Amino acid sequence: MNENNSWSAGIGRWVGVPVNIHVIFFLVVAFIFAVQWQHAHTLSNDQMGTALVTSLVLLMSVLAHEIGHVFSLVNLGGSVNQVTLTPWGGNSDVELPENPWAQLIITASGPFVNFAIFLFSAALLLQTNMGTLGDIVSVLRPHSFDASSGAVSLFKIAAWVNFYLFVVNLIPCFPFDGAQLVRSGLELLGLDVSQLRSECAIMVLGNGVALGVVGMSIFLLDFNHGPVRPLWFFVMSAGIILYFAARYSFEVETKKAVAEYSNQEWDFDKLASDAAFYGVSDDYHSGMDDPSGEDMISQSQWMTEKQEARQRELLEQEYQEDRQADEILEKLHINGMGVEGLNAEERAILNRVSDRIRRRRSAEQEIYGDIN
Repeated sequence: MNENNSWSAGIGRWVGVPVNIHVIFFLVVAFIFAVQWQHAHTLSNDQMGTALVTSLVLLMSVLAHEIGHVFSLVNLGGSVNQVTLTPWGGNSDVELPENPWAQLIITASGPFVNFAIFLFSAALLLQTNMGTLGDIVSVLRPHSFDASSGAVSLFKIAAWVNFYLFVVNLIPCFPFDGAQLVRSGLELLGLDVSQLRSECAIMVLGNGVALGVVGMSIFLLDFNHGPVRPLWFFVMSAGIILYFAARYSFEVETKKAVAEYSNQEWDFDKLASDAAFYGVSDDYHSGMDDPSGEDMISQSQWMTEKQEARQRELLEQEYQEDRQADEILEKLHINGMGVEGLNAEERAILNRVSDRIRRRRSAEQEIYGDIN
């Protein structure tokens, strides 16, 4: 589910929600009819029947996919403003709840519906010995509609369409559900990952899938079977589209983050003092006067990482000094000498540790004093 509803035609309001069909769906249907026409070489009732039945099954499967999203969305605290049907599911305008578990369930519910339809159709076919699992899900062999065995053909087409709707929606890049699954998964794992980094990870995953699809097309150069010819060209085109779609998703999601940062109120004096503490020049303050654009994300991300790195460095330094102070005190105890017998570096370590202990005791006394 995504939020791009342009280039779509309305087909009415269902339960008070506007429902549209995206123009890409009509293009895919036209492609199905064109492939069947080319495969038949002449206008044949069987081939055009296959195109018609496949298109209708695709429409119903996509509708079931989006109903799964909407049903879980409404019941888990979200809201839906508009539904747009696409060849892979939905591209709808929705408001997800804040709970990452709810987001994960809502996002997974669409592919789950398609997988359930596939399991039901495949189970009937396998139980009646009307096909093997490999034949049912073979990506290179879309099923034809045979009027003489209409029910069997219909279940084969339904199983094939819903299986690949399920698989395609697991791809971790725009416009498929896999991207949102990755986002929700990162939150559920409790990883302290910024939105910029998570979107970078999603873009890298999407680019990896795209390059894999392009590489697959190379092995199909000599494949001249089936209704889609040349198959390698369409596979390569799909890989290229996925590559640019992953980059487009990154730009869209980071722009949302920019808008959120731009709407926040910033304490520039505190940011400037923090920058000075971490050794940043005064130019940083002048660059923060206008917190808008992608620079705000990179600067805020830089500040967070710098603070974390500085905190780790200070903790490590304190640990090392405490350990050295223990060794120095043990040395004084064993040798029976005074502090004057230590060198300048050892005395400096003891002084720093002593000052740190006094500050801690003073802070504890203030806290307990306030409580009492």
